[in-house]
Amino acid sequence: ERTAPPPGTVEIRVQASGLNFRDVLNALDLYPGDPGPLGGECAGVVTRVGEGVTDLQPGDEVMAIAAGSFADYVLTDANLVVKKPASFSFIEAATIPITFLTAYYSLIRLGKMAKGDRVLIHVASGGVGQAAIQLAKMVGAEVFATAGSEEKREFLRAQGITHVMNSRSLDFADEIMKITANQGVDLVLNSLSGDYIPKGLSILSPGGRFLELGKIGIWEEKKVAEFRPDVKYFTVALDDLSRENPQLIQSMFRELLKLFEAGVLQPLPHRAFPITEALSAFRFMQQAKHIGKVVITQPEAYPAQQQAERLPIRSDAAYLITGGTGALGITVAEWLSRRGAGEIILVSRREPKEEIQKRVEALSSQGSKIRLQQADVSDPQQVEKLIAEFGKNGRLPLAGIVHAAGVLDDGVILQQTWERFEKVLTPKVLGAWNLHRATRQNDLDFVVYFSSMVSLLGSPGQGNYAAANAFLDALADYRRGKELAATSVNWGPWAGAGMAARMQGSRSSGGLGTITPEQGTELLEDILRHRWTQIAVLPIRWRKFLKRFEGMEAPLLLEDFLDIREEAAAGKKERKKSELLLKLEQAPPEERQEILVDFLRNQAVRVLGLEESFSLDPQKPLSEMGLDSLMAIELKNALDRAVGKSLPATVVFNYPTLNDLAGYLLIDVLQLQQVEEEKEESEPAPTPAMEKVLEKIEDLSDEEVEALLLKRLEEDLEEPDESEEKNEDDA
Repeated sequence: ERTAPPPGTVEIRVQASGLNFRDVLNALDLYPGDPGPLGGECAGVVTRVGEGVTDLQPGDEVMAIAAGSFADYVLTDANLVVKKPASFSFIEAATIPITFLTAYYSLIRLGKMAKGDRVLIHVASGGVGQAAIQLAKMVGAEVFATAGSEEKREFLRAQGITHVMNSRSLDFADEIMKITANQGVDLVLNSLSGDYIPKGLSILSPGGRFLELGKIGIWEEKKVAEFRPDVKYFTVALDDLSRENPQLIQSMFRELLKLFEAGVLQPLPHRAFPITEALSAFRFMQQAKHIGKVVITQPEAYPAQQQAERLPIRSDAAYLITGGTGALGITVAEWLSRRGAGEIILVSRREPKEEIQKRVEALSSQGSKIRLQQADVSDPQQVEKLIAEFGKNGRLPLAGIVHAAGVLDDGVILQQTWERFEKVLTPKVLGAWNLHRATRQNDLDFVVYFSSMVSLLGSPGQGNYAAANAFLDALADYRRGKELAATSVNWGPWAGAGMAARMQGSRSSGGLGTITPEQGTELLEDILRHRWTQIAVLPIRWRKFLKRFEGMEAPLLLEDFLDIREEAAAGKKERKKSELLLKLEQAPPEERQEILVDFLRNQAVRVLGLEESFSLDPQKPLSEMGLDSLMAIELKNALDRAVGKSLPATVVFNYPTLNDLAGYLLIDVLQLQQVEEEKEESEPAPTPAMEKVLEKIEDLSDEEVEALLLKRLEEDLEEPDESEEKNEDDA
């Protein structure tokens, strides 16, 4: 909760926050001592001031040292706050506080850096390093710099720094002594540990200054004095200084502000991440990929006009949609056209239907150039040819891809074949991979994968579809790791469009709603603005949706919702279970079969989507009433909840009539009747095919089943000969 600012403090509405290695160490639980809350600096707008604060007022745009600044609002000492230059954006201002105050305090206040001094700046491509370079150039010092990669070293050379060395090698010491004719440097701004410390001390000239920024494995003054008694040694801890001497921070802040306003100093190079991608920002810094500063932004960091401009749709660029002549593809094309796309290419393997053709013709009159392209994105040669055409012969360059191609082939895992998996995987997996390979060198504004909620939450009978979409989710993460554009959207069902809508129309919703095309494109626009890597979009009533997991293990992703599930389902689940089982236990043995058949009839009618008054023949196989494999799984799950036990996946096929199923449940599962004659009557003779399946899976562990499935896939699902059957039985 927000609290009134205490005397001498201000409240800031945070717009952008600087990310520091301190935060990374904090998140990894590696920071020595108490690191405090995440976030140590920010830029934003003053919202309230405490008693005694006179030089700041609500509405002032400021930059500040502020612990806990990864938040909407933050309180901090007014001495740690200054007004930001009006010409700087909030993101630019967030690159300044810690980096420049650290470099200024170290080099100017402690190190007394002056014209003609030689200064070694370790990790000079980072935030503090970049600030230190500006200060060194300002006073006329000679810079020696290190960086960890050739890319970063080249960046430093492009800044006019002559002496650039490898920070991942101790050779820098010999190089510096050679360059300086064994005179060494006057200052070392150190942030490296281990053997780098004595190496850095060894190259200091007599009376040199060693400025230690590190936190882990640093030397004590006594040890430094024993090694180099002639040098001055300073440990720099800006957090301690901010707490113990905020007035000193204020004075340095004001001195720096004058230099920024005069144009002597400039904000740092930076990479901004929206706060929704904070994890990516932390990983980016942890892996030392950054140059300059990493900034985490709130949505308000961009003015409204700039927000609109951030939508990466351009009139001078082309956009490719796979599955482009499907209902979803044409919906996205219409949205792109409304947003001013220069050219839209709709890619599909088939000719468009007449209805789609009319919508395409209507689109062409709205300003965007629409092209239909017949191609198979699962063919790498066709994809390479398709991508190579952009930007040539008057064609606009490619700026974005929406991969919406896909097909369904549902069936429970026992009925799946590799051909059925391949049918579903091919357009999504191969299509996405071929597009990735063909555009690795392209600087695209966005690549959007139309994934599905199925890869996150599962769906009975859609193992192949879940696998295909999980690949898209992983590919988006993989591309982001290589600094390539990618977003995977785990869509829920769209109303009247796409495969999810067809799925929705064929089975009960179970708490899921649908996304209208207007909602979907509006959400897609927001997703592109925020540049998320992966996001799920699904209208859902959690309490109703989570009922399907009663008595079962829910997907890991839903662990946070388990309390909702338990609250919503526990009482009702227990009541249902006790009603059925208590009724069976109290009934005379000769009435139990009829009670259970009535219960099963109600469940089957519900699953089959029949009227409640429909009378099912208990001796007629349910498959003859339209029960398919997916419905069988739904019925099986309902029985699991009713009897409080997990039944075999094939139970409804093993006992195809209501009478058969009731007898099995009473005798084998609930053990409420032990009459051998009834047991024999209630057990139907399995078909030869089912008998073969049951022999191989009924008593196997998950690992054994997986091994058998993999083996069968490798054999291309050919019928095994007798020796193979024996090997499988042995396994």
